[in-house]
This record gives sequence, C-alpha cells and structure tokens, in this order.
Amino acid sequence: MKDDYHPSEGGDHQRLLELISQACQHPRGTQRNRYLNRLIRDIAKSGKLWKENTPYYADALQKTWEFLSKNLCEATTAKQPYDPTRSQITTWLNSYLKKRLLDYRLEEQAENQRQQSCELPLSFDDRDNNYDLVETLEAKLDLTSYLEEFLEWIEKDPTGELKSKHLPKRPDVNCQILLQRRCWSGQSIEQIAADIGCKPSALYNLYKREGRPLLQKFAGDRGYQLTIPGA
Repeated sequence: MKDDYHPSEGGDHQRLLELISQACQHPRGTQRNRYLNRLIRDIAKSGKLWKENTPYYADALQKTWEFLSKNLCEATTAKQPYDPTRSQITTWLNSYLKKRLLDYRLEEQAENQRQQSCELPLSFDDRDNNYDLVETLEAKLDLTSYLEEFLEWIEKDPTGELKSKHLPKRPDVNCQILLQRRCWSGQSIEQIAADIGCKPSALYNLYKREGRPLLQKFAGDRGYQLTIPGA
C-alpha cells in the first residue's frame, strides 16, 4: 500500500494537521487524549495506514498507536517528535508500523526454527543395530537441555507411562527398559531380546506400537515435532 501524498487528499491531510495542532496545545492528560482519540479514528478511516493479513498485525498496530501517543508532541520513546514539515502523519506511522511487523515476523521465524521438525531415524529393527539414539538427538536437535530432560524422563518415568507399556504378561519388558538399554548401553534389539528372553520382533512391535507415540508426545509437549520413521 502506498502512502504518498496526493493533492486531492489535501483536505484529509489538513484535517489531521489541525487535530495534531489541537492535541499538542494541551499537556498530557484528558484534553490531549480527547484529540488523540479523534486523530486515531481519522487516521484509521483514511485508508492510508499500512495493512496486511498477518496474525500479529493487530498487536503491531496497537504498538503504533502507543508510539503515536508518546511521540506526537514530545519525544518520549523516539529520537524526536513528529515533524509535519518532513512527512505526513501516516507516512511517519507507517514507517514505525512496518518495523514492528518485521519484529513480529522475525520472532515468528525464530519460533518456527525452535519448533523445528526433526527427522529422527528412531528405528528399532535389526537393520539398525549400530544406531545411537543419544548421538542422533545431539546431532539433530543440538539442544543440551532438551537431551538432559529426555534422559531424565526415561530414567525417572515420573508418570509411570513408560513402565505401563509392556509386552503381554511381561511387565518387566517395558518401554522404559527398552529405551534405557538403547540409550545408555547402546544395545541392539537382538542383544536386548537375548538378554531378557524374547523375540526381537516383539520388542520392535512394542516400540512401534507404544514407545514411538510416547517419544512423539514427550517432544510435542516441549515444542518439538519429531517425525520418526520406522513404521
């Protein structure tokens, strides 16, 4: 949207200038606020304020109105107050509004990067016996605090959900044991199966059916989306 001045719009511009002049004749308080409110309404109706369809536009616009109130007559948060000899009021405000929109856009991008979608090949079949879950988490997420929390969750199982997911009639063969042996001991599925006396396919099915959804839930609750192959 362009906000250049056009002669045909001189009437609107002059009316805004009059409201600015009247507002600045009063000290901060009720009288000035009355003119500021009228000024804000007229600017909003002018159709010259920058608009875009983004979820944070309303927040950026609210900050723009606050900027106007604080810096129209005296410079409170800006280097200097509004100068009508240098630009239209809408040009001045659009410059600030676009900067705030950029701030929100950068924040959104940073948040999207934080909530990254990580391809973690958490495959527990016997074709992946050399796979190291901890090293992959470090390489893919590169977040020490997340890894520490992940390992603590496996060790303590605070809600008991890992222990509750086990092989039929084998409560000792559960998701906690499976993940502990894979993470700390680096054992393959075949090694774990031999140690505890069950078929490798049974362990893989336990992970696929119960363990993987728990891992995805754990990550999702902390703002990460893990796409875990191995279905």
